[in-house]
Amino acid sequence: MSKDMSYKQELLPLAYNRARSIKAKIEELGITADTDVDELVIKLAKAKAEDSDKSWTNFLKGQEWYVKELIRKSKLDNKELLEECYQELLPANSSFDELVAMLAA
Repeated sequence: MSKDMSYKQELLPLAYNRARSIKAKIEELGITADTDVDELVIKLAKAKAEDSDKSWTNFLKGQEWYVKELIRKSKLDNKELLEECYQELLPANSSFDELVAMLAA
């Protein structure tokens, strides 16, 4: 967020909860910079397929995106992660004029 704007206070707890959940999932999955992406993607795709009547291969692309995002976010410090979570929530809680201004930035 740019330094001249203030945070929407109603979004901060939501961003915090999202960041906390991401950190918990990273820890639960044991994600590090050395994580074998392919191995984890296959493991998660197969687990997701257990609750479905689809083949685990149907879940590969989604799980690959998910794992790569978690790895990327695992490299952020707490402030960066909170800021990113806040920015992801911001469009859903902005006025039309605020959204137009965001597009112009």
